[in-house]
Amino acid sequence: MAFTRSNSVYPLLLIGLLLHSSCCDIAEGLSGSASKSDKRQLKRSAAKRWESINEVVRDEIKSATKHFLEERSRALILPIEVDVLLLGFDGDGGYGYQLERQALEELLGSATEDNTICPTVWETGEPAAVCFSVNYLTLDNRLVDNAMSRLEAALTGNMEWVGDRSQDWPDGSKEVQVFEVEAVGEVEATVWDMLDEAYGGQQPEINRDQHSQIVIINPSKLRMRPALPPPPHQHLQQQQQQLNFGAANANFIAEWKRGAVDSSHVVDQEAGFLYRYRYNGRGGSSAFVGQYNFIVIDISAGPVSYGPLASPSGAVAPTAMPRLMPLLLRMTQELEQHPQPGTLREHMLAEAARGQSAVFTGQLAAAVAAATRHLFASDLLMSGAEALAGPQT
Repeated sequence: MAFTRSNSVYPLLLIGLLLHSSCCDIAEGLSGSASKSDKRQLKRSAAKRWESINEVVRDEIKSATKHFLEERSRALILPIEVDVLLLGFDGDGGYGYQLERQALEELLGSATEDNTICPTVWETGEPAAVCFSVNYLTLDNRLVDNAMSRLEAALTGNMEWVGDRSQDWPDGSKEVQVFEVEAVGEVEATVWDMLDEAYGGQQPEINRDQHSQIVIINPSKLRMRPALPPPPHQHLQQQQQQLNFGAANANFIAEWKRGAVDSSHVVDQEAGFLYRYRYNGRGGSSAFVGQYNFIVIDISAGPVSYGPLASPSGAVAPTAMPRLMPLLLRMTQELEQHPQPGTLREHMLAEAARGQSAVFTGQLAAAVAAATRHLFASDLLMSGAEALAGPQT
């Protein structure tokens, strides 16, 4: 029994020593005047502070969770920049036309609803989980040297006569020459050089890979006509000799606004020939997609119809592409019905000037928006996307 009592005393002594040591450590950690009640107060205040922080974090987590649940049903929106380069719209192209760039930029800003394009999935017809927020940027064409002379030289150097066709004009049906321009090679390279200059000549590889460009050109057919091969038929030669090629450098649109031209002058701007583009020897249209990430729309080319013949779906009619001649010719014919000078004619001329500007600017904006929708933010094919993801394991 003595052995048992002595063994039970040792643990009590050990516990007492430990308590004494811990009390000494606490006393050393506090200020000289701090008591045990002060220590308890400090612990309570720290607990309240941590509890308040916890409440703030908990509220933030609830808000973030609610926001995530609300947003999970919405599509992922990716930004896409489309650069637009306009050549021949400063009075240096066909018809001497001058475009109101500010009006075009405003239209491009509202071309799509909220400037967002949401493609669909081909297999299901349902909206895709990805949308594109489009930002249009108009490039500075003043950085491009001798744009129209270089472009027109490339076009005439690659034009090939493919036949004649009958064209209806205000004074009757006439035969006109038809040419095809091979876009691959000099024409495509010339356009890319101009894009490179419009970007300031910096980082051309990045511009090719990371930018989506739409180039709209307006070459003068009157200036290009003398450089083309002569027509093989005598009656076409006589028509060509009657054309006034010196009018190519005249300010036609200014004369048109004054009412000093008639329908025949508008037709003369077409220079008695039509042309269209082919790519690698195929196709025939007034626009083409380059091997780099850009598309060229030529408002002087055409009129051309292309697409499926069995169904109108997907077909492109001549009226689908913006062109100056049909617009100006239609308005000129309406003005010719009131040739008498006076207040009425002056009012009609003013309204025609405003109307042609608004209509043509709208046609250009619609063409840019359609090109963006079908080329840079097109519908998705899931089988193609799965192939890009690689083989499944």
